[in-house]
Amino acid sequence: MRKYLIALCFVVFGATAVQADRPFNWTGFYIGAHGGYAGSSIDPAGDFPATGAPTQNVEGGIVGLQVGYQHQWHGGLVTGVEADISFAQLKETVRDGNYITQTGTIERFGTVRGRLGFAMGKFMPYVTAGLAWDRLRENEVCPDPAAVPFGWCRPATGNGPYNLSQSKTNYGLAYGIGFDYAISSQWSVRLEAMRLEFDTEEYNLGAMANGNQNPTKRFEHDIDLVRFATNMKF
Repeated sequence: MRKYLIALCFVVFGATAVQADRPFNWTGFYIGAHGGYAGSSIDPAGDFPATGAPTQNVEGGIVGLQVGYQHQWHGGLVTGVEADISFAQLKETVRDGNYITQTGTIERFGTVRGRLGFAMGKFMPYVTAGLAWDRLRENEVCPDPAAVPFGWCRPATGNGPYNLSQSKTNYGLAYGIGFDYAISSQWSVRLEAMRLEFDTEEYNLGAMANGNQNPTKRFEHDIDLVRFATNMKF
């Protein structure tokens, strides 16, 4: 019995040594989670109705998930594709004119990107680019006319009070840089910086108190983010 135990030990430790000496390879499917920080400036595009809308500077924490596949080629080149989604509550309310308030909220966003890296053992810097989307809600509030002596919301106009909003999915481009580091044969960690650029979108918030439609608004925005991630390869 003893000799069998000794033989088993040699097999186990021998296999472990071979595994330790084997170069790390990034090829495979992976899934993971991320967290970080994102910010965006939501700017009025073109001529804004009434008195004009100030920029909404939204920022805050994000959390999300990612999934992807990559292949390590001879010489260390690594190519892959990844999709991710991030959840957030990036929000700011600003005063638009005398009494109107304008609120912008980015609730979630995501990307589908290609990745190009160069493996240096367990360390891999990379660049990435692809498509982006986000969900942006714009809200405009006109208070009780009794509190508004002049301006767009005053009683004489018949515009207020109202509380109108619209959520839209916007599409654009994503690009960034980062690096992965393998902490074991299955697990790796990542630091990444990215920019998401979106087209200008029109928002039609709905009807005011007088039954007329709130003037169409056009917004443009980008998202800048930094996030830390961990991935499991399988």
